[in-house]
Amino acid sequence: IGTQYNWTVDTTPPTITITPPVTPTNVDTPTLQGSVNETATVTVFFAATNTTVNATVSSLQWTMTTPPSALAAGSNRITVTATDKYGRSGEFKPFEVQASQLTIVE
Repeated sequence: IGTQYNWTVDTTPPTITITPPVTPTNVDTPTLQGSVNETATVTVFFAATNTTVNATVSSLQWTMTTPPSALAAGSNRITVTATDKYGRSGEFKPFEVQASQLTIVE
């Protein structure tokens, strides 16, 4: 009789967290950051400009330091997605960054 092998199939996508931006600030291009629970590629989508930016990931911590353009006064919808090496994706559902949260000075 041949050798029997058992394995567990992991179908769980990565989870992602976001660290709230420090406020007040006069920076309209804030750094966004957070963490992932496993090695993953992290992208940040800006709905206002329909632009996706790759975040830098190191030791399960991600940082995005260059938005595609300055955030406008008012609401800015952002979606952060983590994709693991198997193509499974987890999203931090769209959240809005208000100008009041960042105190953007024009």
